[in-house]
Amino acid sequence: MFQSVLILCIGNICRSPVAEGIFKKMSEQHQLGLSVSSAGVHAMVDDPAQPYSIEVARARGIDITAHRARQLSSEILLEHEIVLVMDETVRKIAMQQYPFATGKIKKIGHFRQKEIVDTYRTPKENFESMYVDIENCLQDWLQKIWDVKL
Repeated sequence: MFQSVLILCIGNICRSPVAEGIFKKMSEQHQLGLSVSSAGVHAMVDDPAQPYSIEVARARGIDITAHRARQLSSEILLEHEIVLVMDETVRKIAMQQYPFATGKIKKIGHFRQKEIVDTYRTPKENFESMYVDIENCLQDWLQKIWDVKL
């Protein structure tokens, strides 16, 4: 069973910070002790999470205000046992840049054949639906990989 999870998107300011916050909360609730972090394949390094990402997470009891974007690197990949990416674009970029990690790169929506669409510079309602999609996809991972009963 995986103990360290990396979540990837493009800029590491919209989707992956939210997913990191959700998965950390889920890990705590189910006492899994997972190490969860996030990065971007084209990160907006040191930028905070987008305001709508912060708002939708905060509304559900998750504080991501301390988040700062970081660029994916070989070192970060080597620290994690599994990498969950938001969509096919991110998956392809990560595998092309870091072919050694191909086997551990999976789509977050794998079990639903779901892509988590980039919400950068879109209305708040897109962030709301993104949150729900991410939460549902992560619940699938908890049930199928970590054998959590929800």
